[in-house]
Amino acid sequence: MELFEDSLGEVIHEGVRYIVRRNPMRQKEIERTREAKLQRLEAFVSEENTYLAHHRKADPDIAARNITTRIAHLKMDAWVRAVREGRTVQLVVDEKAFENLKERLNVRRLAVSSEQSLDGKLFVQYIALIFLSHITRKMQESNLFKDYTLQEVLDELDVIECLEVPGQRLMAGEMTQRQVELYTKLGVMAPASLQ
Repeated sequence: MELFEDSLGEVIHEGVRYIVRRNPMRQKEIERTREAKLQRLEAFVSEENTYLAHHRKADPDIAARNITTRIAHLKMDAWVRAVREGRTVQLVVDEKAFENLKERLNVRRLAVSSEQSLDGKLFVQYIALIFLSHITRKMQESNLFKDYTLQEVLDELDVIECLEVPGQRLMAGEMTQRQVELYTKLGVMAPASLQ
């Protein structure tokens, strides 16, 4: 019965009903890959910090930029960032953001009743990941990671309510000054508000 201890989903394709579940072996493989990437990144950061320690004229900002570029190349920028501390660069791993990202996108829950529903759900999650990547890039460009994590920005903007009045355009609920500033720093015009 071990196969059916996890939550199951069902998909109907061409009249055939399939019962699906998350593959625990694939999940472990993904975790190992993630850990291996983090170890490679930590080794790279160590090399950069060693170089900075032995070469007094070396610029720590360039090392931080190199590490940030490596983070983006490894597609880890949603949950890892480089922070310069004096003449060294440290990695900040935001495990909570990584876990919340999976929860926010419902990546674990693919229980659907038809292939069409599965396609729709995967499409929406794909678009959400594109938005998250864009927000992460904008946060890097505007140096927002000094003050916020990706999760903090998402949480701050998540509470804005959208109001629909019949015969009128959609309007955002009351927004705080901090939310308006985040929109500005992300290069997005803040929505019309009821203020």
